[in-house]
Amino acid sequence: MISVMTEGNKRWIRAMTAMFGGIVGTGIFGIPYAFAQSGFLIGFIEILIVGVLLILMQMLYAEITIQTPGHRRLGGLAEKYLGKRWKWIATALMFGTVWGAMTAYIIIAGQFLWLLLGPIFGGEPIIYSIVFFIIESIFLWFGLKFIARAETAIVLLLLFLFGIIIIAGVPQIDTGHLMSMNWGNVLLPYGVILFAMAGLGITPEMHEILGEKYERKMFSAVLITMIVILTLYIAFAVVVMGVSGNMITDDALSGLGVALGPTIAVLGSLLGSITLISVFMVAGIEVKNTLLYDYKMKNALAWALTIGVPGVLFFLGLREFIAVISFTGAVFGSATAVVIIMIYYKMLKKLGKARKLFKVPIWILAVITFVFVAGALAEIVFSIFG
Repeated sequence: MISVMTEGNKRWIRAMTAMFGGIVGTGIFGIPYAFAQSGFLIGFIEILIVGVLLILMQMLYAEITIQTPGHRRLGGLAEKYLGKRWKWIATALMFGTVWGAMTAYIIIAGQFLWLLLGPIFGGEPIIYSIVFFIIESIFLWFGLKFIARAETAIVLLLLFLFGIIIIAGVPQIDTGHLMSMNWGNVLLPYGVILFAMAGLGITPEMHEILGEKYERKMFSAVLITMIVILTLYIAFAVVVMGVSGNMITDDALSGLGVALGPTIAVLGSLLGSITLISVFMVAGIEVKNTLLYDYKMKNALAWALTIGVPGVLFFLGLREFIAVISFTGAVFGSATAVVIIMIYYKMLKKLGKARKLFKVPIWILAVITFVFVAGALAEIVFSIFG
């Protein structure tokens, strides 16, 4: 029997695994609560729309990485196609996204650890958040990258967790919990979904995995992986909302534990805590290495800035998980998407007649840009006056 697992197929599967691991994380825990605040139907429509937009964004970014030799990170691409100042803008967006995510991780880590250890040691979630922050800061100082490299195992643990929750929850779904609608919170799911699904930084990594020989497999890898993630998120939202009802919480697991029993809450909190240890390190190393190697900072200063910004934000009182991920996704995620569209447009003008490209009509790019800009502005206005 001839094996169908060719080198191209192996790389294709690895690329999809990398994309799945680079996107699926703590953002998923906020989706059911965001859906509950707006109503399931509104959230469902929004996740389909945002999902389609993000699939298209990944396709655009994939084409950019394919057509651009050498450095393929967003900052370098922005500098190449848009000018030097855009490298700084793209870098600032990256920092804003990662620091926002790290702040969210500190918040929800406190909730998970409190669910797990509170019955034994007592205390409040804020204490556990501070302990998590201190431990992760120490790890980051010593550069314990082995923790971050456990990403594949973390993804498998998360899938195990979601599988248990979905299987245990489906028989107890009350469809009445999915029928409410609140137009006053119509924009709330947008930023949360963007935060949970964007993962635009993973696209260059996928290109490196596939290599130039198999780079055209990126498009099918993006499409399949994003559909799987979209399906998982919707299924998770249905189960958590359908089971928890009015007991739903912003971390999903607290309310679900009340409905399905303490075993689910403890298991979910354990796996969630392990996940956060890894993803915080991944995010921190990304920022720290950028400061070390791109901006030539000393290790102490790079470390202090990496952990200092999310730490200060948390200690100044930024402790609402949904608010943080909604703002981070809607503002920084949308702005990053707009920069990618601008890079793609410039590349299209430069190379469109000379090469065969994945082409998107200009009017569609304009519509997508409007959606992202409007979403970001609406989030800013809501954050200030809402």
